[in-house]
Amino acid sequence: MFYLALVSLLWAFSFGLIKEGLAGLDAAPIAAARLALACLCFLPLLRPRLVSARERWNLAAIGMVQHGMMYLFYLHSYRFLGAHEVAAFTIFTPLFVVWSNDLARRRAHGRFLVTAAMAVAGAAVILAQRAPRPGLLRGFALVQLSNVCFAAGQIAYREFRRGRPELPDHSIFGWLYLGSLLPVVPALAAGGGRGLAEAGPRQWLILGYLGAIASGAGFFLWNKGATRVNPGALAVWNDLKIPLAVIVSIVVFGERAEPGRLALGLAILMAALVINERWAAGRDGRSGAARPRLQSG
Repeated sequence: MFYLALVSLLWAFSFGLIKEGLAGLDAAPIAAARLALACLCFLPLLRPRLVSARERWNLAAIGMVQHGMMYLFYLHSYRFLGAHEVAAFTIFTPLFVVWSNDLARRRAHGRFLVTAAMAVAGAAVILAQRAPRPGLLRGFALVQLSNVCFAAGQIAYREFRRGRPELPDHSIFGWLYLGSLLPVVPALAAGGGRGLAEAGPRQWLILGYLGAIASGAGFFLWNKGATRVNPGALAVWNDLKIPLAVIVSIVVFGERAEPGRLALGLAILMAALVINERWAAGRDGRSGAARPRLQSG
């Protein structure tokens, strides 16, 4: 879980940085810059001969959905929502993770749904929404499309690695970033890259962090961590970034939050994680087998 915890901390800064530092830039140029930087970081590590042509396309398709399409929906939602609202609406990602896993495994996992629902409840306590306003529903819909893409990509990569556990992640992950550019580049061309040419030094510094660190290292370590936990734990970790984002917003960006609500929500999230791990340990104990590197779910 170390990888998921580290990335959750990295991503906790992203909500505020995007809203405060990249206001005025369109979604497509931000996504293109982030993913292009991430791609450049991993292209030198790519080992094409390790996978077949079909597998390369499969990995590229995963990246196209999980990173490219997700970013277009996610970044566009900032035109209608505040940073804390974007964070709030990601609370449903655990449910999409569980449902994606159920579709991939072709059977329902009730215990994972319980922990995912607990994660949603904990995040909802932290980020209770204000009264509806114009544009809120559209922003909500965009974030949900982003959530679906991100959740489906996580499970798809897990399933791919289950079939090829001998592959080193760093040698194949460049294919995901190449695929992520497929929906972003046409969107960038259609919009003309409005605003990117006028970006100042501070905005390029933020884009550098978001591209190389939050996206490049972040997506790699997150997907790597996703192969090392069961789907229930993965679902919970998808919402643990929310209290971290709130804490960063308070300490770094000077936003306000209710300490009691934050503490209660975090307690529910941690309870979901503990319950999930106890269930997983109980199942492994009954089977008498050690937990595999790639959890079957």
